[in-house]
Amino acid sequence: MNLQLALDRLTKEECLGILADTNESVDWIEVGTGVIKEYGMTIVKEIRETYPKSVIVADMKTCDAGRHEAIQAFEAGADITTVMAFSADQTIKDMLEVSRRYKTRVMVDLLGVDDKQRIHQLSQLGIDLVSLHFGKDMQKNGSIDHHLFDLISDHSGLEVAVAGGINLESLPNILPYQPDTLIVGEQSRIMRIAVRLHRKSRRSSRNMKQTIHTVAYEISQVLANVKEEEAMKLSQSLEKAKRIFIVGEGRSGLMGKAFAMRLMHAGYQVYVIGETITPSVEHGDLLLAISGSGSTQSICQFAEKAKRKEAEVAAVTTNADSQLAKLSDHLLVIPAATKKRRSEEPDTIQPLGNQFDQSLHLLLDAVIIYTLDQSKQTNNEEMTARHANLE
Repeated sequence: MNLQLALDRLTKEECLGILADTNESVDWIEVGTGVIKEYGMTIVKEIRETYPKSVIVADMKTCDAGRHEAIQAFEAGADITTVMAFSADQTIKDMLEVSRRYKTRVMVDLLGVDDKQRIHQLSQLGIDLVSLHFGKDMQKNGSIDHHLFDLISDHSGLEVAVAGGINLESLPNILPYQPDTLIVGEQSRIMRIAVRLHRKSRRSSRNMKQTIHTVAYEISQVLANVKEEEAMKLSQSLEKAKRIFIVGEGRSGLMGKAFAMRLMHAGYQVYVIGETITPSVEHGDLLLAISGSGSTQSICQFAEKAKRKEAEVAAVTTNADSQLAKLSDHLLVIPAATKKRRSEEPDTIQPLGNQFDQSLHLLLDAVIIYTLDQSKQTNNEEMTARHANLE
């Protein structure tokens, strides 16, 4: 049984990131209709270039102009293109003719078909691959069940793919019919299980481009799950603080220093804890304490001291229940993986706390950009003037 990954209603970056993380766990890659409408054949070509040995399904859902659209799909690198069952017979014939020339295949989407006679007609035309499709909008009022298979029960020679909200609950009703291909989305539990099994069975072998796409996708997913109100609260705290102090250890500390540098360029009075010119903290100051785990003892101790001096403490961490989070006045949670690899952390191909550190850097840059946009107190020319010139 094939596992087909459907990439739909996603950005190009999300598609490429998902594929980099899952391609070795799937048999067929489907470029969904919505993605094709957004990016055209360009994304099919890019996926073909990146995964030259994969079976690619271009879900064109052709209704007319079959010859032209089939050529488009196959020239872009698709192995299979789709046509709607309600299309004119001539449309389907034209697509089959093109597929024979390109040595590719045509899959008929049976969405909306409930007449067995149409299945017979398709078989007579030469169709040997169909998709039993329980549509996205149909899923709002029900779920896929065995009745869908009644449509093709008299045609044992057809290769059958099944799509439409397949999950672990509906799967037991589908498997007895032994479909040739299961079509699932990137967020389905079936897909996640398949990926985990593959990772356990053997180490993934990615080329450089795939690795880059995976890292970019991971970070985009982490940042998409940051709570906007928490980031805005940090921005407000920066604006009202008399002085800003920043502390972090290791790579997190380096990201903190990068943040401090930009704040200096923007005209803020900012210090990094541990530097020889850092003054004492006092009432009205802000301490930004950074720790991926939220349990780094030295960082927690600095937070406790700052609180005793009546300074405000803002914490950036992955763990909202950590010691550091409990010590802070304001909390910015970055839902990224750390070296602790807690069960609630997202998957990552990266070592240790890379995912957190990268997300931290980009998020703090976004906070600066937002803060400066809101305050309108400085511009790029003024920041450039504050940039170091003894270098």
